[in-house]
Amino acid sequence: MTEPSTPESDRMAEKAKKTEEELLAAQAERQNRIALEDTLKRQETATQQDAQRAQEHGQQSKK
Repeated sequence: MTEPSTPESDRMAEKAKKTEEELLAAQAERQNRIALEDTLKRQETATQQDAQRAQEHGQQSKK
């Protein structure tokens, strides 16, 4: 059986719910930050590879 609700138990339940929501929000923010960092690293790598290919192509054109 469920115990009757009291103002204190209601406050505790609300606080627990708010804490859980804050944890989930922080977790989502962390996952988004990791995904953004991964995307930026991939873009940087691709840019470097493009620059290297362009440089190699330029050197081949001179030959």
